[in-house]
Amino acid sequence: TGTALSRVLGHLGLAKEAFEVIQDLKMSGHVLGIRSFNTLLHVASDCKMDISTSVAVLRDMIHYGCKPDRNSFNSLISNSVNLAGSGCSFDFDRSQDESLAGRLSTFFLTFMMSSGV
Repeated sequence: TGTALSRVLGHLGLAKEAFEVIQDLKMSGHVLGIRSFNTLLHVASDCKMDISTSVAVLRDMIHYGCKPDRNSFNSLISNSVNLAGSGCSFDFDRSQDESLAGRLSTFFLTFMMSSGV
């Protein structure tokens, strides 16, 4: 299936191609489910894509009527931690007393409340 192909492409570091496969499925009228969106979130995390890409996938997921699950948020958190650890400009100030997990929880809780999920 397209979702399986996207996962394989993501494991190979071919994020752009993985996203294109899912986009082709959408354009051809296939109804995407939670597994397809979670695959994109996983690819974004594996390939250390910008967090805005993951948030866009999450918004698209909600728009298509899929409710994010534990796997969705695990991939988002993993991507956030990967980016924070790589020196990427995700808005973490490591000098603050608040823990990384606390900041992530606050970020995702705020996102969920503003998205109506």
